[in-house]
Amino acid sequence: MCENSKGNKASLPLSYLVDLDALPLLKIQPILRNFDVSSLPRTYLEAQMLYSNCVNSFGTRLTDAIFPGSTKNVLISPISLHQALMVLTSGAKGETFTQLCNEMGFPGMTTIKQFTQFYSLIGSYINFPFEMVNSLWFGSGFRESYDFVHKTECLFDATAQTLPADSDEAKAVINKYVADHTENLIPEAVKEVPPDMSLMIVNCVHFKAQWKHPFNMAHTHDADFHRFDGSTIEIPMMACYDAPHKYYDDGEIQYCQLTFSDSRACMIFALPRDTSPAGLAAAGRAISGPGLLGPLLAAMGDVQEFHLHIPRFRIEFDSNLTKPLKALGITLPFQPTGDLDEMLSEKTMHLQVKKVIHRAVLDVNEKGVVAVAFTGILLRGGGGPSHPIHMILDRPFACALVDPTLELAFFTALVTDPGVSTQPIEDFFSHMKKLSKH
Repeated sequence: MCENSKGNKASLPLSYLVDLDALPLLKIQPILRNFDVSSLPRTYLEAQMLYSNCVNSFGTRLTDAIFPGSTKNVLISPISLHQALMVLTSGAKGETFTQLCNEMGFPGMTTIKQFTQFYSLIGSYINFPFEMVNSLWFGSGFRESYDFVHKTECLFDATAQTLPADSDEAKAVINKYVADHTENLIPEAVKEVPPDMSLMIVNCVHFKAQWKHPFNMAHTHDADFHRFDGSTIEIPMMACYDAPHKYYDDGEIQYCQLTFSDSRACMIFALPRDTSPAGLAAAGRAISGPGLLGPLLAAMGDVQEFHLHIPRFRIEFDSNLTKPLKALGITLPFQPTGDLDEMLSEKTMHLQVKKVIHRAVLDVNEKGVVAVAFTGILLRGGGGPSHPIHMILDRPFACALVDPTLELAFFTALVTDPGVSTQPIEDFFSHMKKLSKH
């Protein structure tokens, strides 16, 4: 680990404003955090709220860019993508640096010194309830910049390695690294490593936890799940009739919160009454939008009798996110004129991002949850009522793994067609003790 700079703190006029027109409004009044400070945030609360709002906003906007016109499952880890892009930002300059900061939620940040000071603060304050690693993989024959490698090590705990010259061997090295950090749920992170690749920035996120109140397997039954097109599929439906889960209903969306026995994180499910894709998109924003998680969690209460039905499911997401990221306004890193040359010692190579790969897996069953994600950025040179409440997720729904302390949604999903979990339930947590030793 690197020690943070002890020099004088530079002024950091950060402003973070939430566009209310772009977010669904809950019946409760959201307490939106507006950050407009003349210096770096100096408290844990300021740091965590600023960072969480930036990540949540980015994840919501990206999901909106992916989902329109689609009826397929969407599963992303906003924190994985945000971290990888911030590693990229640490090697950018000029307009490219400014654009990345603006679109990633840090308008007003104009110098790498401000960026370094802010992430030094974030690293000092925030402890995530999941495992995350960052790494740099340089192509054979390319000489990395010592300053860039040192900076990413200090700010993001990133490791740096040089890949073998052979493309197949390079692919095998990266895939093994990702598989090792995602419990082998992402065995093939990359399908190829181009011979002219200069650098790949890799981020992996791994979350695994057991329910505080596991579902009784004897209550799991076959049930119909209703798709957007009107067709149905038969799925295993888990059921819970007596666990003290938190619940809230704003008249348009039903929400429930499930907690874990071995993690401060929780999982929120949102079932919209509007059964259209637009209704599902609104439910997704409601449980992951910036400034909305805190008020939503505060509004949830205990109910005397709550009948909850959730599919046992496993969904996977695999996509090149270059187009959605460009739609968000991140364009300069993908252009030959983008200023990313700080990453390599040869400053005349004019690095540019060729594609951003994201793969994620979410597995939910009677015992708990496993969620993993991989992001690869490839660069080249050149309180409730007393009557029973039913919440039956037998149609498209949204869910998110969140950290109530940080008010951070680190995995978000719009589930339109739940796939059956293929991992044997009795083996679901067989590696928990092994993982806890690492």
